[in-house]
Amino acid sequence: MAANFELLVAPSGSGKTNYLLSEYRAVHRQAAKNQQLGNTLWLTPTRRSRDFLLDELLDETLPVCFAPHIFTFEQFAEEVLLGTSEKSLLIHNVTQRKLIRNIIQNSHQSKKLSYFAPVVETTGFLDLVLQFILELKREEVWPQHFEEACTQRNAKQTLSKTREQKGIELALLYKEYQAGLLKHQWYDREGRFWLARDLMETTDARGPLNPSLELVIVDGFTDFTQTQQEMLQILAGWANRFVVSLQGEENRNTKHASTREELFAKTTTAVHQFKKKKATFLKLSVVAPQKSEDLNHISSNLFRNPRDVTQHHHAENIEIIAAMGIIGEIEILASRIKHQLLQGVLPQSIVVAHRDISSSAALFREVFTESGIPCHVAEGLPLSHQPLLKALFSVIDAELNDWDFDALMKLFHNNYLRPRWNKERHEETISAVAAELRREKLHTSRKTILRNFERRVEALEKRLEDVSSENSEPLSRYEQRLLSANGFLQHYADATSQLLKKHRFADWVNLLRTVSIHLGITPKKRLAEENAELDFLQKQDARAWEVFDGLLSEAATADDIIESSEPKLSLSQFATELRDLLQTELLSPAGSPQGCVLVLNAGEVRNLDVPHLYLAGLTEKSFPRSGGEDCIYNEAERKQLGESGLNIRQHKIGSQDEMLLFYGIVTRATESLHFSYPAVSANGQPLFPSPYLTAVKDLFLEDALPIKQEGQLNPVPHFENMLTTADLRLVATENLHHRDAALFRTMGEEPVTASVTQNILAAAEMDAARFATKGFTNYEGLLQNEQNQNVLQNHFEKEYQFSTTQFESYVRCPFQFMLSDVLHIEPLESPEVATDHRERGIIVHDILATLHQAIIEELQESSNPSPSPQEMSERFIRLVEEKFESRFSNSTLLKTLGLIEAQLLEEWGVAFEEQWEAYRLTMQEEWEEPPRVKLWEVPFGDVPHQEGDNAVAEHSHLTLGDKENYVHVRGRIDRIDVGEKEDRQFFTVIDYKTGSPKSFKPEDVRNGKAIQLALYLVAVCQLNITGNEAEPYQMGYWSLKEKGFMTGFSQGRKKEIHSLDKETIQTIEESLTELLPQLAFDMRRGYFPVDNDNKTCASYCPYSTICRVNQVRSVAETLEKQR
Repeated sequence: MAANFELLVAPSGSGKTNYLLSEYRAVHRQAAKNQQLGNTLWLTPTRRSRDFLLDELLDETLPVCFAPHIFTFEQFAEEVLLGTSEKSLLIHNVTQRKLIRNIIQNSHQSKKLSYFAPVVETTGFLDLVLQFILELKREEVWPQHFEEACTQRNAKQTLSKTREQKGIELALLYKEYQAGLLKHQWYDREGRFWLARDLMETTDARGPLNPSLELVIVDGFTDFTQTQQEMLQILAGWANRFVVSLQGEENRNTKHASTREELFAKTTTAVHQFKKKKATFLKLSVVAPQKSEDLNHISSNLFRNPRDVTQHHHAENIEIIAAMGIIGEIEILASRIKHQLLQGVLPQSIVVAHRDISSSAALFREVFTESGIPCHVAEGLPLSHQPLLKALFSVIDAELNDWDFDALMKLFHNNYLRPRWNKERHEETISAVAAELRREKLHTSRKTILRNFERRVEALEKRLEDVSSENSEPLSRYEQRLLSANGFLQHYADATSQLLKKHRFADWVNLLRTVSIHLGITPKKRLAEENAELDFLQKQDARAWEVFDGLLSEAATADDIIESSEPKLSLSQFATELRDLLQTELLSPAGSPQGCVLVLNAGEVRNLDVPHLYLAGLTEKSFPRSGGEDCIYNEAERKQLGESGLNIRQHKIGSQDEMLLFYGIVTRATESLHFSYPAVSANGQPLFPSPYLTAVKDLFLEDALPIKQEGQLNPVPHFENMLTTADLRLVATENLHHRDAALFRTMGEEPVTASVTQNILAAAEMDAARFATKGFTNYEGLLQNEQNQNVLQNHFEKEYQFSTTQFESYVRCPFQFMLSDVLHIEPLESPEVATDHRERGIIVHDILATLHQAIIEELQESSNPSPSPQEMSERFIRLVEEKFESRFSNSTLLKTLGLIEAQLLEEWGVAFEEQWEAYRLTMQEEWEEPPRVKLWEVPFGDVPHQEGDNAVAEHSHLTLGDKENYVHVRGRIDRIDVGEKEDRQFFTVIDYKTGSPKSFKPEDVRNGKAIQLALYLVAVCQLNITGNEAEPYQMGYWSLKEKGFMTGFSQGRKKEIHSLDKETIQTIEESLTELLPQLAFDMRRGYFPVDNDNKTCASYCPYSTICRVNQVRSVAETLEKQR
């Protein structure tokens, strides 16, 4: 049949669709009377516009329609294919990517991609190639056509061989891709139109259409590809009446020709093409939707030459908002929409459009939901962003990083990890694993970690076997922790052991499912169950897993069909491919859009009628969006290919598309139109509005449409702008500062906010104590609770023996002392291998103790003189070698670091010779008998026993103070030298240091900053530790790292070592007698203020995250928060 070909050209929003709907209803009413179905067809650009048309189709004149036949072009092509015996199948996105990936890999391995070789293995290259091929297919450019165009271009242009090769390689990939589709009887979304057109031409395939078509309508398109035009030509031959509507200026055949040629350039081209088919122009016979003058002014004049436009004097239904930041923009939109809803506007009559909704979808959901706005954000999230699948990839990452500590802990602390073998006490087990890895410095290497645990567990089990059941004791906390951690790691290693091997893709899929089940990642509830008890997140997880599982099945099937260049993949290769597939697969949004405010991508709006439209994110980079030059062909190269006869798109056309898109969006508003953009970026940089937004503003007088600066730096919103519970909390708290507690009281009475109210009151109490109260309070380390003080007094009871280290730690930082020594909170050590300075000190002390003991024993057994400094050095080095030979480690790195540490100590041993000689020469000048080592590692009081103690020299504790206020002190003196001078015995107290000790002054002893040496000196005197009533001569440090012996008290530049005078010794004793009982008293009363003289302490303190010393320092002087 010969169609009556009609063309309807009018501006957007002028009522074209309403007119066509009335015509469509009339045909359906007549068809119903004639008992005919399927004699109409309506083609529309998007699924959302299709849904809109289906909703609008039915009215009082057409209450029911059994076969509306409203399709997108893609749906119609599918219907045509389904209605035939065609065996080809639409290729899945996953299969398509696997096909092109395999083609690229095969070509690369065959040395056919020399030009693209540097980037051939990147995911970005795959995307570029696939995008370019699909672009050629949309324009129906066949592989041979592209190859011919490249050959002609190479012949016309003077190109290097390298640049010639680019086109040859792209043509090769395109040819192989098309051959792959044909081989497996697949067609892609672009090839779907080719196939449908051919079937329509050769077999008269009509899909669901009636053989006698009465009316075909094509509405909402801006242009058509060559294949689509040919399909329309065939449809026109099937229909009695064929109507195409396009955006454009009315009265096109009169002298009032369009003055917006650039805006309607695409539709003008389409109109000329339809004119060649002798199309007749239609006039609108229905009244356009009623719009206000300001909205009509935009439709009629946007992008017109400014000289031809008269600025409108009012814009009551239009506004432009400049917001403070991206989040601020969304919050302002929520405020506007909430007020509309409160005024009775229906949610479904409001649409928010954003150019790049994918980047803001989560924010829209969060802000709108918290504001109580029913919303449907029509943008899915990539599967790779789903928490459930992130947990699964944490398993993969842990293996790829060879059980790196951070990767392992990230996985083990993931809430989605609930392995079958560890359902109970999971958190305790994970804490045990972390503690053992830190303790053993196992920061990486699956093999090393497992071997370390196995060795230690075997040693524990052997020890338990050797102990009889009668003498057996319960396992210690550390032994229980070791067994718990080992059990978990062994089970986990078994569950993931197959990940270390290579597998075929399909086997990887099955393995991934198995591992997910064993580790408890697989959701127990499936989406199909629709269990009402499942919360939103659980349902989201179930949906995500269902889509993911289907994707895995599709990928595995495709891999079996496609002859892969690498039949077996490593975990790294599989993970790369899997990430790529997940990134391109979206999880559709949950819920129905009915009764909701729609948040759409801007392009989906242009075929809808929207009463209240919000167009957001209108920065200069959003409209127009710069297409840029792709990485394959730049604009000049595309032009050359076009001149060679290739129908390839030019980038400059993109600006016309952008104008038409913007125009098509803003003209859809029927009652109100709201523009917004963030005026400030997240980094605080200014952002500027889109030039298209400026074009809208220029249509109106300056005062008619001003830019409203919205938002404020103050986080407390105005009362009338409260939207969320958080806003309520801020405003209620702010009102308290103005002595208005009504809103806060209301919040406290509501069950939902009652707990928050209590938290605010507690925070206010803390704030008053810290920033408005003089002196330290219970918020700065004072334990004022009676029960806490009783616990402290019981712990530090009257006869408790304090160590010198405790006193120095307390004086240095009382708060840190409380955390470490009172509460026993241990900071988390890094599992990274590093120098352990504490362990180095212990080793050095052990070596020196062994050295001195051997020398004393030799002197007692024979009359040989004391060993020379050289002999002392040689013995020191031998002891170092013996000490490190006995140390065992499975780690090559630890062994290497051990050797480095041993080498360092051996160097100290060489220096020890010089230090010893210098010390002896300095001390023997005025001595009848120079000082010699008499005692070493001398304990006094209840000091824990350790190897190297001199049992003969053990002494009771030191007591300082009076009968009522006294303190017991214990300690361990590294070394005591005794010599004879002027017929009197003198002793020197020496403390070994592996670091760089600093001398101190008498006032440092008085204020507690230097207690250790002074206390040791007093202990030797009062406890007569030397046993011969020797008098104190000196006290000092022996720095193995630097120059050996140095006096404790600073001597300035004097090199000679002088005796301490009696007044100084008396001052030391009096200072300690006064200070130490007071320190003990402060500990017992719970005085642990947050105060530290070191202003940079927070930069290295392991407790810095729970210490507020910097806050206290800010008010230390004004509020007297100082010791």
